[in-house]
Amino acid sequence: MKHFKHSVSLALIALVFCNLSKAQTLSQETQREESATPQKAAWGDLGNGTLRNPFLLADYNNLDVIRVDQDFYMVSASHHFMGMPVLHSKDMVNWTLIARISRELKIHERYDTPGQAYQHGTWAPAIRFHAGKFFVYVCTPQEGLLLSTATNPAGPWSPWTLVRNEKNWEDPCPLWDDVKDAGGDGPDGRQAYLIRSRLGAGPLIIHKMSWDGTTVAGEGKIVAKGPVLEGPKFHKRNGEYYIFAPEGGIDKGYQVVLRSRNIWGPYEKRKTLEQGSTNI
Repeated sequence: MKHFKHSVSLALIALVFCNLSKAQTLSQETQREESATPQKAAWGDLGNGTLRNPFLLADYNNLDVIRVDQDFYMVSASHHFMGMPVLHSKDMVNWTLIARISRELKIHERYDTPGQAYQHGTWAPAIRFHAGKFFVYVCTPQEGLLLSTATNPAGPWSPWTLVRNEKNWEDPCPLWDDVKDAGGDGPDGRQAYLIRSRLGAGPLIIHKMSWDGTTVAGEGKIVAKGPVLEGPKFHKRNGEYYIFAPEGGIDKGYQVVLRSRNIWGPYEKRKTLEQGSTNI
């Protein structure tokens, strides 16, 4: 009986070693197959000069991007979350979070917790670089136009300053022009401007702004109307003014570009990007 048990034990040990050997061989073969199969990144930079969308797998919405020399900087709406993120990139694909504009909003007690004011949050900010300084403008539905500045985009950023106390403003974007204007307070009479929309989406309105970016004058002039026309981004290139803006609302919206040789218009408008099935 002992001999039988001993034989069975030896057989079991041999079987275990045999299975372990087979498992090791299969594991090695699997590893060789996996190493021979190209591994695809889930998203972002694929490491071969191409990318797979989304290149940022996070909720960075209502964003704005600028280039300063060889660096790109991005800001995004914060909504429920604090601080408004500032990101940096060298290639517009790989981004690093480098700062948050603020850690808390002291502009009104409604932003103290508990409360839901943050859900209205900071919508569609704009970032620009002017005279050696970074400017970020944003509107809140109740307080109006706010400004924060920094000499280094990684911070520190100045506390939010109330530039203009106006309800129902939204989506501001500044432009420092190189053209002389009667009454302009910039060098050689140059003028700065600010475009914005209105809560409820539209129309687009342009104001004169002080050269230091701290004062916005008058009621402004309506330069464009459209269904849910909002979130304008203001640029100038080769003597022409461009306004990039979404139109049509979230569900059925599309992107338009408006162009004029006169900052006050009239602007021609073209639909440049719309929803639908594409190969992109």
